[in-house]
Formats: sequence, C-alpha cells, structure tokens
Amino acid sequence: MTISITIYGIISKNSADWKKWYFDSKKICELLGYEANYLSITGDGITNTKIKTIKRSENKTLKMVEENASLDSFSIYVLPDNFTSAISDFTITASRAENYVTIIMDKSKYIEIDPKTYIEILQNHISMDYGEIYEMDIFECPEMYAAKVNDPSFYKTLHIIKKF
Repeated sequence: MTISITIYGIISKNSADWKKWYFDSKKICELLGYEANYLSITGDGITNTKIKTIKRSENKTLKMVEENASLDSFSIYVLPDNFTSAISDFTITASRAENYVTIIMDKSKYIEIDPKTYIEILQNHISMDYGEIYEMDIFECPEMYAAKVNDPSFYKTLHIIKKF
C-alpha cells in the first residue's frame, strides 16, 4: 500500500518555480532516505516525455525548464535498477502538475515520518485550496487519483486518512 500527501490549488507556470520544484523534490527524496534517480517532464514543445535518468539528463532538463515556462508536469522518481514500469515500481514519486503537488511513498516509510515537514515543502509550490493524505494500492495508480482522472468511487482501495 502507498500513502500520498497531495495538495490541490493553483501552481505558478514561472520557469523559476518549476526549477525550484526540481530541487525541492530531490530534497524530499533525500529527507525520506533515498536519492532521486529518474525524472519526467511534459509540456508544450517537449517532444520526449519519456522517463529519463537524472544522471544523464539533469543539465539538459534544467536548461529546458529555464527556457520553457509552459510546462504541464514535472515528476521525480526513486526507482530500482531493474524497474519495468515507473507507475508501479517506484519507491518514491514527487510530482507537480496543473493543479496539484503530491508525494507518494510506501506505507512503511510514511509511518516513519512527520507529514507536516513534507506538507510545508509542498505548500511552497502551490496556492493551496485543500490537501489530503490518503492510502491506496500502488496498482490503482495513486497519482491518477491525485489528478482527478476518475471519480473517487472508482478506487477500491482508497482510504482518506486526513483532509486539510
């Protein structure tokens, strides 16, 4: 099972804010005891939206972010060496998209942390309307819930832990 901390609201499309997200999301991974190793980015004019290793694409990605303020999403991942799908094999995901920011982690990691620390970091990247902490099976794609792709009733394992 995963636990997600998600905040909904309005995000800035400013390139400096996207760049700050990149470094803060890497910091989130470090605070959780991991080194971020993959990223993905989408937006107008971005032709390669595939997941990429940070080691090989960091400089190019940061340059693209600086030159392109019309991004839609920017995600950072902690993935094992032998992953087959970023959607279900991740250890940590931190994402910033159109109207939300989220961190998704294994439930065993969540019980070790103080969520307030991570909520504060996320709040730096959004004009908050509201937030949720929720539990969900990884195979139901917690970020799909964060993105409001389906009605909450669609998710059979969804359990809202806290609204704020």
